[in-house]
Amino acid sequence: MSQARWITEGDVVGLLSLEEAMVPLEAGLRHLAKDGAATVPKAMHAWAGGSIHALGAYDPVVGLAAFKTWINTPAGAVALLTLFDTASGRLRAVIEAGVLGAMRTSGVTGLATRELAASDADEASIIGSGRQAQLQLAAIALVRPLRRVRFWSPTPEKREGAAAAARQRFGLDAVAVATLEEAVADSPIIATVTRARDPFLSRGLLARGAHLNAVGAILPGFAETMPDVLTAADMIVADSVAGVAGLREVSEAEASSPGIAGRIIDLPSLLVGSSVRPADPGLTVFKSVGIGMSDLAVASEVLARAEAQNVGRDIDHPIPVPPRWRDG
Repeated sequence: MSQARWITEGDVVGLLSLEEAMVPLEAGLRHLAKDGAATVPKAMHAWAGGSIHALGAYDPVVGLAAFKTWINTPAGAVALLTLFDTASGRLRAVIEAGVLGAMRTSGVTGLATRELAASDADEASIIGSGRQAQLQLAAIALVRPLRRVRFWSPTPEKREGAAAAARQRFGLDAVAVATLEEAVADSPIIATVTRARDPFLSRGLLARGAHLNAVGAILPGFAETMPDVLTAADMIVADSVAGVAGLREVSEAEASSPGIAGRIIDLPSLLVGSSVRPADPGLTVFKSVGIGMSDLAVASEVLARAEAQNVGRDIDHPIPVPPRWRDG
């Protein structure tokens, strides 16, 4: 291949739906469990005005390696993913990765929900009202036949807007409720996707047999769930056991019930059958922090489709040149 490819956000949306993205996403996670793929741990730095992040992955099955870097600030955010050929070392693509990241975040939740939620669950509760809240619902609706969804967030107009958007987009009976308690009462599937700094969700609010996707609170010091949620869970699954072990929610649960961190299993092992959901769990929890393999898995499918359909803009490969020794 003579040139690499620049793939825009719009290109990604045209090439791949969330439903389609979940197929390579599952395949990539399975490669982590049994085919020698590896994920590079996330690195990040936060300051008062924002944060910067980086993660990566290697997959010998597809012959690609990837790094994604991004920045979040009050004024805006941008993410870029670079794909490299592991045989030649050449650059294969640069992908604008905002929507790609959104699909992998929600897609991983969909896979976890498929494996952990009750098979007859037909209702969901979404705690949060941002863009990712809608995508979490979209992923859950792909793996369970939802008939109703409840939204709650602290701002009435935002939760009303989220419910209206869900009714229009998914054709569901979507309602905004006034309290957190009303939102989660007797709900079989709950997703928390908030910017909460302090825990607000306790075990006592959750029904027996519920499945919780805890997607927010991935920045240091943030938390959505109180310690009794994890200590009461019959199964705790994470996309990255190491990444989740360092979170406030886990450390506080560990302080009240030593050994919790050692009970967390990774999603790839669940997908390949190395771990199995309990027969009648009182509570299951999936905690997601985001891993490079998820990004690489979706990006590899985006690149394959872009090349097949000639989508994207050709860019020149970097050409090595020596540095200048000194001025003049």
